[in-house]
Amino acid sequence: MKPLDIARADTLARIIGVDVQSLQAIASHIDDYYIEDSTPKKSGELRILHKPRYILKIIQQNIRKMLSGVPLPDCVYGWVKGKSIKSAVEPHCNSKYIYCFDIHSYFDSVHPARVYVLLTKRLKCTPPIARLITILSTYKKGLPQGSPCSPVLANLVLFDFDVSLSFYAAKHGILYSRLGDDIILSSDHKLLEITHIVTSELRRYGLSINPNKTQIGKPQLSGIKVLGVVIGTGISISRQYRRNLRAILHNAQKTGLEAQNRDSRYDFRKHLSGRIAFIEMFNAAEGQKLRKILVDIQN
Repeated sequence: MKPLDIARADTLARIIGVDVQSLQAIASHIDDYYIEDSTPKKSGELRILHKPRYILKIIQQNIRKMLSGVPLPDCVYGWVKGKSIKSAVEPHCNSKYIYCFDIHSYFDSVHPARVYVLLTKRLKCTPPIARLITILSTYKKGLPQGSPCSPVLANLVLFDFDVSLSFYAAKHGILYSRLGDDIILSSDHKLLEITHIVTSELRRYGLSINPNKTQIGKPQLSGIKVLGVVIGTGISISRQYRRNLRAILHNAQKTGLEAQNRDSRYDFRKHLSGRIAFIEMFNAAEGQKLRKILVDIQN
């Protein structure tokens, strides 16, 4: 892992673009710089977000840029420029067995102490600098959902986990990918110990798998749904996902977009455009038809 080697507060301030006094003042009153919000999950429960106010958001964006220069293992696909869901799942398409695990409450479970250790031990920041960055990038005993730098920190905290699992996979003829909180392993032979290995490795980082989201099977027989796509004899978007999006667009042609914005999303058109882009990634023709419908809807 490439170190940052930041020893002085003025060096950090120059990188982040905010003076030392302001950084320290914000860190001293960090509770004042977050706005609590929520967004619905697919399960119907609410996902609690802690969104940084403008100045803290700028700081966190620059922390993200600073940390994005640290190379990640090849197996990491989430929040990495040039990589996507498609590139994460494609290597697994021809395997006989696929094992998918979900990291439970990923961001919330990354304790500030682990971020501090990452910054001091691996990135070679001095303790005062590591402490300041930790305060500016973590909140309420975890990584805040809504912060620009939470994804890159989440990836870096699992750097050794990814290296260890990649080494194990290569040794045993297994393919391994991680995209955010989704862990995918596949092989042409059964992996009888893999659940125990993944669970044990995650425990070293204070993390655990969500057993309700674990999927194990033979994709070419029954298909495995992971990351919103179905891996079978090929890769496709689930019928339910496509049907739901078509229904929203069809109804919006009659009622307008906002009448279909049941979850009160801030920019519903942008949200739908993102969902269409997801379909275009796997089926360009279908995605282009849906995009034309969206463009033709006036409001």
